[in-house]
Amino acid sequence: MKKILITGGAGFIGTNLISFLNNHSDEYDIDVIDNESLGKKIDIKGNILNFHCLDIKNSNSFDLLDYEYDTVIHLAASTRVIESIEEPSLMIDNNVIGSFRLLEYCRKRNIKNVVIASTGGAIIGEESGPISELSRPNPISPYGASKLFIEALSNSYNVNYGMKIACLRFSNVYGPRSHRKESVIANFFKRIKNEQEIIIFGDGLQERDYIYVDDISQVIFKCISKEISGVFQIATGKSTNINYIISCMKDIVGSDFNSKIEYHEKRKGEVIKTYFDISKARKLLNFNSEIDIHRGLKQTWEWFLKN
Repeated sequence: MKKILITGGAGFIGTNLISFLNNHSDEYDIDVIDNESLGKKIDIKGNILNFHCLDIKNSNSFDLLDYEYDTVIHLAASTRVIESIEEPSLMIDNNVIGSFRLLEYCRKRNIKNVVIASTGGAIIGEESGPISELSRPNPISPYGASKLFIEALSNSYNVNYGMKIACLRFSNVYGPRSHRKESVIANFFKRIKNEQEIIIFGDGLQERDYIYVDDISQVIFKCISKEISGVFQIATGKSTNINYIISCMKDIVGSDFNSKIEYHEKRKGEVIKTYFDISKARKLLNFNSEIDIHRGLKQTWEWFLKN
């Protein structure tokens, strides 16, 4: 059996990943470390060996882990762009310092295989064409800047310590178990379920590449199997605007859609349009997004109705 440590394993992506790994392989023993600041242990429905309620930015947290891991999957992070602008110290404490302590733990324990969750749009900023791994970084938020630093630090550990660290630049991830998140799709579905008004910042024409969480789990699974290093854009390769998302939601929810739509002023720090070139991930990871936006929204809504 291979032993895996997942940081942030009680969060949205982590809980989905644990279920995915349980369903697709019986060769992994999984431990989770999470401070439960957002996700909760109760949200984990899959099988794990140990849950450690610890904060990775604290200097002694990893000293309390007396296990030998084959792979570490690093999902723990502060991810809210607007929050990062209002309180940038959170990005340094939670993202930069926490990731440094994790990498040091892996180096000292001789853990070579590491997968780190990164971001595409927040690192690159506004870009006229599709964003690839070769696009010039231009983060316009402390969140994007923190993730860019982590990628650079990871590369230095690859070069100097012979580690295999894959930094996966996720686009906008959505899906089941996102009830504790305030991302666009999760927020809209929660408001629809409670018949509350939906607030759109800007004209609704801002575009994102929305990727279903099972596609994220799929590519992480490929990475831990291949033990690969480098930066990879993980997305569908297609962008969708907010107004179209609302249109799909109205179609899926049907006559139960009773939420009023309100348009407010665009928020500072938000990127207007992002879409991605995923050819590197296709070639080296054999990755392709399998869930289209309408199917993914339907499955997400069905989960929200039951929970």
